[in-house]
Formats: sequence, structure tokens, C-alpha cells
Amino acid sequence: MVPNIAWGKRTRVILDVGCGVASFGGYLFDNNVITMSFAPKDEHEAQVQFALERGIPAISAVMGTQRLPFPSK
Repeated sequence: MVPNIAWGKRTRVILDVGCGVASFGGYLFDNNVITMSFAPKDEHEAQVQFALERGIPAISAVMGTQRLPFPSK
């Protein structure tokens, strides 16, 4: 955790990648920060359910990827 961030005062929206079961998002939600969390479907099958049980607004969505037409290195 970065100690000098004024969570909920100057920082209002956070992107959390690989969030697991929304523990960090829950902490930030309690500090008036909105967290958009992206996590792969892995061993935490009920990620959205865990978040909802903690009182964190959550939805589940499927995202796709598309290869860009640029050559790889």
C-alpha cells in the first residue's frame, strides 16, 4: 500500500487488474473509491459472489481480445 495517497479525496477511481476476490476493491470501496477490477476466471469461481457478500457492487462480464494488425517483435 502506498502511504501518501489520499484515498477517496483526490483519488476516486482505480483500475485493479488480477484482483482475485476483490479484497483490495473492498478496502477502497470503504474509503469512498470506486474500483474497476479485472480478473481471469481461475480458482476463484465465485468472485462476483464473494464481492456481493462483502457489500461490494459487482457484475460478471465476458471480454474478448483481438490481435492488432501490427507485426510482433
